[in-house]
Amino acid sequence: MYAVKLIALIVIGMVAYYALGPLQAIALLLLIFVLFIFLSAVLVSDERIAAKAGAKLDKSIAKKIAQTTEQHLDILVKNRLCMVSKDAYGIVHKEKWQNECNYFMNKVVTRSFDEQELNRFTLYDIETIAAMGTIVDDIVAERQQEVEHVMAFSNDMDPHHYEQFCALLARKCGWDANTTSGSGDQGADIIARKAGRTLVIQCKKYSKPVGNKAVQEVIAAREYTQADSAAVVSNTTYTKSAHALAHASQVHLWHHVDLLKLDKNLELLETDL
Repeated sequence: MYAVKLIALIVIGMVAYYALGPLQAIALLLLIFVLFIFLSAVLVSDERIAAKAGAKLDKSIAKKIAQTTEQHLDILVKNRLCMVSKDAYGIVHKEKWQNECNYFMNKVVTRSFDEQELNRFTLYDIETIAAMGTIVDDIVAERQQEVEHVMAFSNDMDPHHYEQFCALLARKCGWDANTTSGSGDQGADIIARKAGRTLVIQCKKYSKPVGNKAVQEVIAAREYTQADSAAVVSNTTYTKSAHALAHASQVHLWHHVDLLKLDKNLELLETDL
């Protein structure tokens, strides 16, 4: 670029020299040089102003992403608990959660942007969008750790929350336990793995004793997933018929506090059966 400008000045100087004479040529070149310096300074100043304005918009966008994430934090934490999983090889899968973050950014967060912010956001490249997306993940992951640390049973839990609670108790015993969220695992609310072993769990938060149906569901889930063990976990008791079917089918019937000693209970119960 500078070579082109230098050649252009030489050509202009030669033309001016032969057309106007040496003094006029020098004066013209000086004028062109001064104009060039002035225009360059103006362009640099405009670029700096644009850069500052862009940085200000980026900061505003990041702030609104954080604010909107905080507003929807509870549901985002639940979604992250459901969507981030670890397979039998110890590989963490975040694809579903990343897709959820993208959906949240595009459908929810962008509604909080003004026109300038929205225009700026639509011009982001893939790397910048990914960097902005980490704001959501960082906030939700931090809150998830807090929830997992303080989570305790409550009668006000809905069934979904109860499943998350039970999965957390299993994870505290070193199991990779994840809820299925109705993904079609034939009655398994939780699939837990440890040391090459798989356990399927059907969770029932009831106000009355749990009956045969829950046992039948987890039997189907065990067969479907080819799990090693199956259990029904509840906050209440079980009917006599549920106990009879569970005993005949080698299904464990537990209260959720039994998950705090998951390894021990599996070993003891399976020895008895």
